Amino acid sequence: MSAVRIARSIGFVLTAAILAVSGTYVVIDLARWEWNRAIISALVMLAALIVLMSMMLFRQLHRIEQRLNTLERRRHDAPDALDALRSTNNSVARRHFRWLERSQDQLGVFIPVLLGAGVLLSLAASLVERIAGLFAAATLDQQTIRELAPDVPLGSGLIRTAERSSQPTTRRRSVNAVVVMVTVVVSLGAVGVLRELTQTRPKEVTAAGTTSILLDIEQRRQFRPIQVVAEDLWGSCRSRLPGALELTAITQLNAKQVEIVFDRALGHTGRVRITGCLEDLTLDLVRADVLAIESFATDDG
Repeated sequence: MSAVRIARSIGFVLTAAILAVSGTYVVIDLARWEWNRAIISALVMLAALIVLMSMMLFRQLHRIEQRLNTLERRRHDAPDALDALRSTNNSVARRHFRWLERSQDQLGVFIPVLLGAGVLLSLAASLVERIAGLFAAATLDQQTIRELAPDVPLGSGLIRTAERSSQPTTRRRSVNAVVVMVTVVVSLGAVGVLRELTQTRPKEVTAAGTTSILLDIEQRRQFRPIQVVAEDLWGSCRSRLPGALELTAITQLNAKQVEIVFDRALGHTGRVRITGCLEDLTLDLVRADVLAIESFATDDG
């Protein structure tokens, strides 16, 4: 195997791996309600898909170019039958189709009759061909092709194509059908899982009570008071939760950790929503990790 083919194989494998990983993270980020990360992963997946399709397209075009070059070389190497016939017949002067010459004493009715008969015969042959095509399948006599192979001017290019096209494709079709069915099943399952994880359940979002969120905040290049950053994060993610929410307290625990408390208890869906938003790179140059989230519901909710 040449170095070029090894490089192409490595590039193909890496692109396929990037496509698979980015597609997996799209599903994971959507399940976590992290929309910004999901968009980034989807863009990477789309770029990898375009690169992979381009590689496959260029590969097929390269194969077609190689086949055309092979046929062109064989055509130049084979003797030109037309030149051979011309060189053989140039020494003898012949007058072909003398019946086409003008004659003063004969009526020129032969040519219209010949043309009309040709048209009728062509229509009849076309009709027979169409009728035969309805009842006969495409067949290929391999033995006849092998016997005529030495007489084909262009070599074995056409025969190789015919042999390839005549190979049984039942196994390939079965594999393709299985792959399509598995892909459809996996896609439907992924859609169902995403629907289950991202649908809105009002009873599981908020209820009467309190919720405490422990955040670890990391800033880059520009540093602001951690309480201000936490308040900005809360303002950005407040819209993810329905109902009237009131921020109760923001308490700084150390240089990087802060506790946010508000006056509603969150169910499972609500906790997933707010966690996904806070960890979703909502603010520029700010990374937040939810270390703990606790909700305490009251009896009147």
